[in-house]
Amino acid sequence: MAETTTDTPITEVVRGILGDFQQLMTQSVALLRAEIGKDWQTTKAAMCPLAAGAMIGMVALFQLGIAAGLGIYAAASPAGTDPARIPMWGCFAIVGLVFAVVSGILVAIGTRTLQSFNPLPDETMRAFEKNVQTFVASASTPRDVHRLPR
Repeated sequence: MAETTTDTPITEVVRGILGDFQQLMTQSVALLRAEIGKDWQTTKAAMCPLAAGAMIGMVALFQLGIAAGLGIYAAASPAGTDPARIPMWGCFAIVGLVFAVVSGILVAIGTRTLQSFNPLPDETMRAFEKNVQTFVASASTPRDVHRLPR
């Protein structure tokens, strides 16, 4: 007595596997895009204080450079020529130090924000590696594609 089988042709099986793999890759790419978009927003939020801190730090260096130049000038001038309570070099130094403190605070805020997350798409990469391993494992296991009737 011969058994009748309702096996699907190999082309249909391969077509189904490739369709599933394509859908899996499409979902992985969508997950990657979402994760990168979220990380990009966090990176932008961290870069704003870093950039502002860097610019204010440049102004602080400029102010302290002027203070140094005026300090040398005051040291070379005859005594009693500056009637102000705080010499001009001291005023520039105070402003430069305030700018340097503000710059340091902004850089610290930006650095902490950057250290609080990992900009690499770890979740997506782990899921992608698992999916590929599963696909490779399922493709390498022998299957009875053609069943012979008994």
